[in-house]
Amino acid sequence: RFTFRAPTPADLRGSQARAQHLLPRWEVPPPHYSAQPGEEDRRVIRAEDVRGLRAGQAESARGHWKVMRSVLPDEAWENW
Repeated sequence: RFTFRAPTPADLRGSQARAQHLLPRWEVPPPHYSAQPGEEDRRVIRAEDVRGLRAGQAESARGHWKVMRSVLPDEAWENW
């Protein structure tokens, strides 16, 4: 179970993007992400499932950030 606290100025580090996106704004009800009849491949990823995803996720993230750093100027990332 997750709990959230209000961000402090130190959490935001002067970033407008952090101020806007740090806390979730919407709750997603369980039926939205739970498998329905005929959707057996749609499920919540549990801790025991994560190990197999880590390598692919890390490779994907490196590729994503390589592209993102090439399309936005350094100033955008420094503000983030």
